[in-house]
Amino acid sequence: DSAGRNNVGYQPNYGDATRLRSFAAHVSSMARQVERSAAQIAEQKKLTNKYEIEIYKKYSIAFASVAFILFGAPLSILSRRGGMGFAISASFVLFVMYWAFLIGGEDLADRGLADPFWAMWSANILVSVVGLYLLYLAISEKHPLFFLRRD
Repeated sequence: DSAGRNNVGYQPNYGDATRLRSFAAHVSSMARQVERSAAQIAEQKKLTNKYEIEIYKKYSIAFASVAFILFGAPLSILSRRGGMGFAISASFVLFVMYWAFLIGGEDLADRGLADPFWAMWSANILVSVVGLYLLYLAISEKHPLFFLRRD
């Protein structure tokens, strides 16, 4: 052929272009599948967090009675010296803080901003630490703000 179409040195292979398009379509399909799987994993994580929150909340609310006993017993001993007004106001403030930590922690854990364990147990930890401090004060017979006094 004088036009060079049947040149032995050049044989165009249209199968390579077809295979390349097929490979690109396959890669694109795999990318979409990975995105869908990532979205499913995120949804499963939210669902798992929701159930973890409920489990931790059940145990933390049950433990709250122990935490409030740790707080209330020494407070009743200290209120003899400080007056009933101090005991009532301190109890109210601590209860509001406990409630805020519990509700706020649950909300943060629902949004995935906090670990469910810490979100549900932080209120009990706070009340227990304050209760242990008050117990120390009751046993040692010190004023609640003894570290600020200059005697």
